[in-house]
Amino acid sequence: EDNLGADPCREGSPTFPVWDQNGNRLTYETLFNPNAREYTCAQRAGTMNALYTKNGQIGFTCDADINFSWGQFWKIDGPQTGPAMIGSILLKIGWKTLSGEDDPARFILNPRADSPEGIVALHVVHKTKSARAWTWATFEHVDALSPEEAGRKPLFRDRDCADCAANACPAPGSDGKRRTQIERLVDIPEEIESLNAEVRSLLTTAGSVLRHYRLAASQWPLGNDPDKPRPAIASNPMVETYQQRTSCMDCHRSMARVPALDSCEKIDRTQTIPKPTGAELSSRPADHVIALRHAPWAEEIVAPGSCGP
Repeated sequence: EDNLGADPCREGSPTFPVWDQNGNRLTYETLFNPNAREYTCAQRAGTMNALYTKNGQIGFTCDADINFSWGQFWKIDGPQTGPAMIGSILLKIGWKTLSGEDDPARFILNPRADSPEGIVALHVVHKTKSARAWTWATFEHVDALSPEEAGRKPLFRDRDCADCAANACPAPGSDGKRRTQIERLVDIPEEIESLNAEVRSLLTTAGSVLRHYRLAASQWPLGNDPDKPRPAIASNPMVETYQQRTSCMDCHRSMARVPALDSCEKIDRTQTIPKPTGAELSSRPADHVIALRHAPWAEEIVAPGSCGP
């Protein structure tokens, strides 16, 4: 099951998959906007070091901290403080295979998929001048856990299953399929629900597919301090299913790390740095971007010159 071994729910697995009520497993994808991609792919001047390989990350962190570009926008009123710029934006998308009673018209569809896939969860992360620890917003499909329209079944829970273990990696059913029983542990705040109602009314009038989505949580660093996430908890049940009482900022700060060397004295920055032995490696912060952890070693890249974490 996608390199998860015979039992994807085995003890000690770092993360557990999520399956919908049709028995289809969710897939996740991280996308970079042009600003973030340029920072990831660009080689530092006079070196072979870029962030899209682990070798490049080692050389990069010998010379500088990882620090993605931040954005700022023109103020509606008051004095201007600098040119408007977008800054780095990352998306993490939860894709659900559409089957059974799923209505494709109710989903943002994946144009690159061979079979129909729709978004059921979406993180939008933006680094700004006033939020150097990034701002976080997460969205979910309205049918995911508690459909509002009569007759619609939740995509990720069985209302009639009293014995289904909630928020636990599921065993196969009698048909051999796994189905995750997701229960929301952190309520959507009233102010966000009020905002959702207002925005979805406008989207319904416009006939937009976005009316089938809602904001589940948002988070930002109070006073630009990464140690003060507000609110303290922010998560998406379809992404952080098994760790819902968590913080986007805290999780990404602790897990976003790249390989590094304790000493850079002997490396040749004009060449691709050889893969070191484990004993030589330490790690460095990756500016909250967990996706950099999935970069390959240069010798593992099938198409040399390709860039994409």
